[in-house]
Amino acid sequence: DQANTLADLEAKIRAVEARDAFYYVGVPLPPLADVQAQRDYRVATLRHQVRSIPTLRPYQKEAVEKCLADNRVIHLPTGTGKTLIAVKLIDYYMQSHTNSNILFIVPTRALVEQQAQYIQTHSLSPKCTVQQLCGMEMESWNADRWTACQKASKVLVGTSEVFRAR
Repeated sequence: DQANTLADLEAKIRAVEARDAFYYVGVPLPPLADVQAQRDYRVATLRHQVRSIPTLRPYQKEAVEKCLADNRVIHLPTGTGKTLIAVKLIDYYMQSHTNSNILFIVPTRALVEQQAQYIQTHSLSPKCTVQQLCGMEMESWNADRWTACQKASKVLVGTSEVFRAR
């Protein structure tokens, strides 16, 4: 079944590549009337970007592609590059959802700084601004402070507790 899905994705990408010569040079197409055609174009554009990123291993490229095609959970052993996969997805979503924030939720306070620094260092997007959210002072944040944080930073990194009460 996965082979069929991947084959379908490959066929869609070939169709978009054949139809659209501009996608190779990064010139955006005018809005497409068909929602499926828009999705195919986004997948093909990202596929091209993923192919051009030499730092990703083949299984990481595949994970990025599958995450963009469908909602996925990545389950890989420690040290296999899950955060790099996440950074590539963050770059894509910052480009395609320019008015949105990205929440990067980590299980412990110790990982907040580590993951925030990794995202800031490895993101290829000039728009990538990262805010670390943890600590006791956040309990006193009011709505205005949260709004300012969201406007100042595209990626918010914190534990689930930070976001739970917001």
